[in-house]
Amino acid sequence: MSIFFLIGYLQQRSFETSIAEIQAEALTVMENKEEIKARPADYSGMDVETLEPGTLNVNVQDQVSQFGVGTFEIPSIGLKLPVLEGITQANISIGVGTVKPNQAIGKGNFALLGVTGTSVQKIAVEKRTTDDKLR
Repeated sequence: MSIFFLIGYLQQRSFETSIAEIQAEALTVMENKEEIKARPADYSGMDVETLEPGTLNVNVQDQVSQFGVGTFEIPSIGLKLPVLEGITQANISIGVGTVKPNQAIGKGNFALLGVTGTSVQKIAVEKRTTDDKLR
């Protein structure tokens, strides 16, 4: 039984590493993006499925170039993710998606949707402090 646990653990770690690499690439693209403006986006979430290795096939450069609008950062735990306009499988595979159109950071509630299946994001939910802000 322990061999199955070990195999499952190693597969999960590999998957989390793949996600971290995609997110790091997306952050680099977002930070180098010259023009940030909201574009028409899909807010239905109709194509969103369970995040699995097969759902990570996304062109990060194109996705962030088209829908990247900022970053979500929780400095107290070292978490930083790109924010993309809309809720699509591609957006939440590489960062977090905005839930509603025309949201403005710092004005009222700012709803985001992301994947909480990775260990880093689970820690984010548990360890967030009141000093952490959306940027």
